[in-house]
Amino acid sequence: YDGTTFTKIASGTNVDLIDIDGTPDGEYMYAIAYKNTNWWGNQVLEYKDNNWEVIYEIDNLLQGSDDYGAVFNVSIYADTAYISTFVGLWKYNIITKSSTFIASSTYDDKDEYFQTERVIAASSNNVFMVSTYCEVAHFNGVSWTVSDIVTQTFGAGNAWSKSADYTGELFSIVGYIQNPPGAFIMRGKYE
Repeated sequence: YDGTTFTKIASGTNVDLIDIDGTPDGEYMYAIAYKNTNWWGNQVLEYKDNNWEVIYEIDNLLQGSDDYGAVFNVSIYADTAYISTFVGLWKYNIITKSSTFIASSTYDDKDEYFQTERVIAASSNNVFMVSTYCEVAHFNGVSWTVSDIVTQTFGAGNAWSKSADYTGELFSIVGYIQNPPGAFIMRGKYE
């Protein structure tokens, strides 16, 4: 999209793209894709010179000795791609190509995997990750806090998130409830 017209661009690959984000000027774009038969992402693609290039590919769900495991979502802020994985948050500098990894154990004290439906990098000290089970992990630049207000409202294992957004002070999560069947939208100020 150039401000006026959408232009279709070929992905240059035959894999399914499941998430995408880029810099406002379109110079850097990243996508999460999968080519396996499972539902989890196993590739990170970078768009440059009118082509998608695979910069990360993995065939295992969990983190290995030299990888980050499965990938789910991407959000770009300034010079960093924030990529959620099954076991943490991968910060990838899009200029220097250097990486920092934050293990999920730093924000998930339940010793569970934190599979995300959305990662939102509003700034380098304002990063949100929303799990499939509606938990919200927030990084303030120093430490993490986790909220499970949606689970408290609808019951453990009963609510599933599909997406989230953060604008200014307003944070919202959308998803569905199993019992009784229905959808939910929760919104409020994040402090």
